[in-house]
Amino acid sequence: MMNSHKLLEIDSLSVSFRTRAGDIPAVSDFSLVIERGESMGLVGESGCGKSTVALAVMRYLGANGRITGGRILYNGQDICSLDLRLLRKLRGSKIAMVYQEPMASLNPAMSVGNQLVEVLETHENEKHSRSILRCKEILEKVNLPDLDRIMKAYPHQLSGGQQQRIVIAMALLSKPDLILLDEPTTALDVTVE
Repeated sequence: MMNSHKLLEIDSLSVSFRTRAGDIPAVSDFSLVIERGESMGLVGESGCGKSTVALAVMRYLGANGRITGGRILYNGQDICSLDLRLLRKLRGSKIAMVYQEPMASLNPAMSVGNQLVEVLETHENEKHSRSILRCKEILEKVNLPDLDRIMKAYPHQLSGGQQQRIVIAMALLSKPDLILLDEPTTALDVTVE
């Protein structure tokens, strides 16, 4: 029987990536438990698999990545067995991720405002006018000035630090239960970190 306080439980997770030379193990027998309301940090050298663990939780391992062992439970539900429709419903609304590289998360063909509004309209069926207000409120919380300009801007028109704060805001918008952060302050100025 699952403990009702466990938000995320990773049990003996192993992840490999297929290459021409064969499968390359990236994570072997990794386990952790995150209780509701708890924060946890993974520390390790570059290339040890920290990002791969987060990507496995989101099931964003790409075509050549696969979970080869173990299980990932979110609120007692096995993420590895979810079909794509249920997984999409979970991503963004219950589990969000802030990636190390903000440009990989932002659509260069959409304004920042449209991308933020899309989160609320997709996950919460929020009305457009209410979505815009909530987006401005969250942008203010991540210390972005000139909100009207930011909402109309395209990602390439903003600095790396501004892009990173937008991605953080995007992750916070739906008030998810779990936020995975992959070096989220890398692009930020020390004064904003």
